[in-house]
Parts: sequence; structure tokens; C-alpha cells
Amino acid sequence: TALARMAVRRTLDEVLGLTCVQGCTPGVSEVFLAEHCPRVTPSSFKPGTVSAHGCYSELADCGINESSPLPPGASLAVETRRGKLSGRSPLFEAVLDTRRLVPGRDYRLCTDLDGPAGPLPVADSGLQVRATALELA
Repeated sequence: TALARMAVRRTLDEVLGLTCVQGCTPGVSEVFLAEHCPRVTPSSFKPGTVSAHGCYSELADCGINESSPLPPGASLAVETRRGKLSGRSPLFEAVLDTRRLVPGRDYRLCTDLDGPAGPLPVADSGLQVRATALELA
């Protein structure tokens, strides 16, 4: 897996281009940016609870706050919501809301190759991008 560029703008609809030669499925595979990728599987959670697997945004968006108990793998770290991959192998894109990312900070590209319903855990792709306040050409 490789990224088309190593920086993202802070915007509602940032298009993240990536190359994936194995395991990515358009409309199924999902990616997101996070300070740390959670190491969790869907079976780690009980239905109806907020989890790192089901909410990848500021805790306020998840309906919980800093005093709420966090499920395994959840964090107070800044993360984007998931974006589904579109395209064809090996070139894919995902649209992410990157407005909450802190300019100048690096974020990991986290992947869920079989989507939220599949048995595979969320994984760290080994790639990182920097959030920038600058407009990229």
C-alpha cells in the first residue's frame, strides 16, 4: 500500500488517493486517519455500545465524554470517521472529513480491509500523513 501524497488538507471532503495491490475491495474496505490505530476486532464489542470500531471521531460525536468509560481500543485521540474505498485495483480513493486533525501533526493510515461487518481487525497500514493548513496543488 502507498499513498498518492504524504499530506492532507483540513477539509470536509479530503480525497485520499492510495495504491493497494492486495486485500482492498471497493465499497467494502475502509480507511481512516488516527494518531494510533486501534487493535480491535468486531467481536470485541457488545451491540449498542460505542466502540473504537464504530465511531472514529471526537468523543463528542459519539455521544460520550471524557468521564464515560471507554471500551477496549477506544481512545481520546483525534481520528477521522471511516471512508469507504472506491476505484479499481491497484488505485483507490477514500473521502475523509479531516477538519478535526491538528495542523502539523502526523496521523497513521488505519485500514479495515473487510469492513465493519468482517472478522478482520482494524490494522495500521504502516503509512502516515501530515495534516496541513496549506492548500495543496
